[in-house]
Amino acid sequence: MPLEAMVAAGLQLVSKIGEQQFDPFGGSSFGSRDGDNDGLVNEGGKSVAKMAKMVEDGQIGTFAPPNGHITSHAKLWTEYYAGKLSTDLCCGDNSIGHKGLFLDEALAAFTKAVREFLRGQYASLAQALKDTGIPGISTLLEDERWTRDLVEVIRPQVEFAVEHGGKFGMGKLPGGLDFEVQSEDVQNFIDEYTVRLADAVNNTTEHSLRSLLRDGQEQNRSVREISDAILELDDRVSGGRAQRIARTESTRASVEGEREAWKLSGVVGGKTWLLAPNACQFCRALKAQFGSEPIPLDQPFYQQGHLLVGVEGGRLKLDYSDVFGPPLHPHDRCDLLPVLMEETT
Repeated sequence: MPLEAMVAAGLQLVSKIGEQQFDPFGGSSFGSRDGDNDGLVNEGGKSVAKMAKMVEDGQIGTFAPPNGHITSHAKLWTEYYAGKLSTDLCCGDNSIGHKGLFLDEALAAFTKAVREFLRGQYASLAQALKDTGIPGISTLLEDERWTRDLVEVIRPQVEFAVEHGGKFGMGKLPGGLDFEVQSEDVQNFIDEYTVRLADAVNNTTEHSLRSLLRDGQEQNRSVREISDAILELDDRVSGGRAQRIARTESTRASVEGEREAWKLSGVVGGKTWLLAPNACQFCRALKAQFGSEPIPLDQPFYQQGHLLVGVEGGRLKLDYSDVFGPPLHPHDRCDLLPVLMEETT
C-alpha cells in the first residue's frame, strides 16, 4: 500500500547512514570514510564538508548534480536526515512547512519534541556505556522501548499534520466536505505512519552510534571518551536533525493527509502534481512528463528505481521509495491537486 512504500523507505537509513559519519574523535570533520561523497557537490565544487560548514555559518549550500552524473535519491535523503547535506534543491518558500499550514509555532513544537527525545536517548545511552560497557549499550540500542517512546512523543505532531493536510485537501473540493481526523480509518493511518517513522528515526540513531562505537574501539578510546563522544555527537547534530525530521515529516504527513481525505471523500478520481514557484529541475521534469493528466490516487508518479532526468540534465535515481507525491526531495514545496471522478471519465 502507498503508506508502506513511502514510509518504509526510512528503514533504508539503517544500511546507508553509516556511509557518511561525523567523526567526534577528529574534531569537526564531515564526509565519508573513503572520501567518496557520491557526487553530492554543488556546481562550485563544494564538498559535503564545506556545505556542512556553510550550514553552521548560517549559509545554505546549493545542490546541483553535474550534468550526466547519477545522484542517489536514497543517499540524498539519507545525507539530509543525518545532517551531512544541506540542499537548495528547493521548490518554493523554504521558511515554512507545506502549504503554509505549519507555521513557526507548529514546526517548533515538532522540532522540540524530537530534540528532547534525542537528547534523553543519547544521555541514557552515554550513561549506559559508562555503567555497563560496550555489551550493555549494544543491547540497549536494540531496545524496542525507544520506538514506543518516540511514537508517544511525535504522534500528536503527526496527527496535527495529517489533520491540517486533510482539511486543506478537502478545501480543494466542492461542497464543503469535512475531514474527520478522529475517524477509525484516519487514526489507523496515523498509527501506522507514526510507528514506521519512529522505527526509521531510531534505526538511524542505532546505526550512527554503532559506527561511533566501532570507531572508538578501533582507536583504542576509553569508555569515558566514547561516552563523551556520544554526548558531543548529540550536541553537534541532533538539533539540526530534529528540525529536518519535523520539517520533512510535516510535509510528508500533510500530503498523505490530503490523499487520505480525497480517498474518503468518494468524489476524487485522481491527482496531478502542482509545481511550487521556482521549482527545481527534477520537479519540473516530473511536471513536464505528467502535465495536467491525472493519475489514480494510489498510483505512484514513479516507482522506486526509476531514473529521473532533470530539465537541466541532472539525473536522480529514485532508489529511496515510490513517489506518490511531494516531497520529492528535501525542501520540496510542491503540492498535489485533486481531480474529480467526473473529470477523469
